[in-house]
Formats: sequence, C-alpha cells, structure tokens
Amino acid sequence: MTVLPDEPFEPDDVDPEDPFAVEPDAEPELPPDPDRIVPIPGEDPADLT
Repeated sequence: MTVLPDEPFEPDDVDPEDPFAVEPDAEPELPPDPDRIVPIPGEDPADLT
C-alpha cells in the first residue's frame, strides 16, 4: 500500500539550485541551424542571396 502525502506535488517546490530540476513547460534548446536565414529587421531579405 502506498501512502500519499496530504498535499499534491507542486512544481514550484523544486529547489532552484537543483541542476537536474526540469521545468514542466521548458522548451528544449535547439542548436542554431546554419542553413536557416534569419532576416535582420530593416534589411531586405532578398539582399542576403
């Protein structure tokens, strides 16, 4: 038989110093794609080709 705590687990209870803590809605960090051209605001993207 498993004894459950009276209060449900809240993600806010995670120690901020814990390097293994994962935020529930954290998006994975993607490496920059060298083939993707990101236009600079104020410049014409057609000038990059």
